[in-house]
Amino acid sequence: MTKTFKVPFAVQGDRFSIPDEVQADGAVSYTQGYGSGYGLDPNEDPTAMNIEREKMNGIFHDITEAVGEMQTFGAAQWAVEAQPYPLRTLVYHNKKIWQSRIENNKEEPTVGNAWIELKADLTADEVGAYSKEESNKRFQPLGNYTPAGYGYSKEESDTRFQRKGNYQPAGNYALKGEGYTKPESDARYQPKGNYQPAGNYAVRGESYTRRESDGKYQPRGNYQQAGNYQPAGNYQPAGNYALRGESYTKGESDRRYLALGARGVTTLASRLNLNDNQTVYLGRDCRGKVIWVYGNEESYIGGAMTIIPSDYYSVTTHHGGDGRMTLTLINNGTTLKVIYTQNNTRLTRVDVWD
Repeated sequence: MTKTFKVPFAVQGDRFSIPDEVQADGAVSYTQGYGSGYGLDPNEDPTAMNIEREKMNGIFHDITEAVGEMQTFGAAQWAVEAQPYPLRTLVYHNKKIWQSRIENNKEEPTVGNAWIELKADLTADEVGAYSKEESNKRFQPLGNYTPAGYGYSKEESDTRFQRKGNYQPAGNYALKGEGYTKPESDARYQPKGNYQPAGNYAVRGESYTRRESDGKYQPRGNYQQAGNYQPAGNYQPAGNYALRGESYTKGESDRRYLALGARGVTTLASRLNLNDNQTVYLGRDCRGKVIWVYGNEESYIGGAMTIIPSDYYSVTTHHGGDGRMTLTLINNGTTLKVIYTQNNTRLTRVDVWD
């Protein structure tokens, strides 16, 4: 962790102040540092100079005191000796941080043109700006305003015009009370229509309507005598059938068993060189299919037959004397994955029997 110099080096030790100017006798100074005399061998040269403890303490004290000052205050303390200060220099003075606003600044830090105080809680007044409240009182929001006199105010518009709406066209209308309203007319009269002439009709409910009769009775005709008949339909010829659930459907059999007779071989992937955890897309569901996998790139020697019944069901095939591959299917049987290979065996080709 970085050292924080709260106590300057040798603050209570023996030390000498180091001068800035070059010394005539070659002694250490801040301008020259340790001169060439300090590099001579005192056993061979009587003019050789020794590094003095007090002066070394003085150098380390000056450095650590300056570093500690900046660590504590965030900037070096202002001093007359450091003048003039360049533009934007930061100093600490009178418990405040100041920044120089001019070049060759020889002024003592105070509010004015030469220095500006830096602080986290500057107010709008301190930087010559309006506060939000003052701005709201002095200015209106930006917008496209109509010049005064070129438009009606809201109050003027409300008193001069009626709101937009769907109004009745101008015309000669009956005054209120001289005609029936729509609800009054609907209550007094029935709509125009083709009504049944007056006559002696059966009361509603004492006879069937046409639809009710059609639903309850069949048309007159020559019908088969009453008996226990099966509804008309396309039925299976008479025979001895297995009950539902006691045999496989055609679709179920196709999924469970290999077809009899000659079967075609289709190459789904070739020119491969797949190692552990590599996959190849087969383009079809190969679960339960007879698959030939080849484990040698040259002439595809080393084919082995296998059946993988479901995804993530691993099988191991043998190739040559000691070659092996452990395989499985994923993605609903459409992708073949190499789980493990042995003795430089590689998956090079995949065939399936259809």
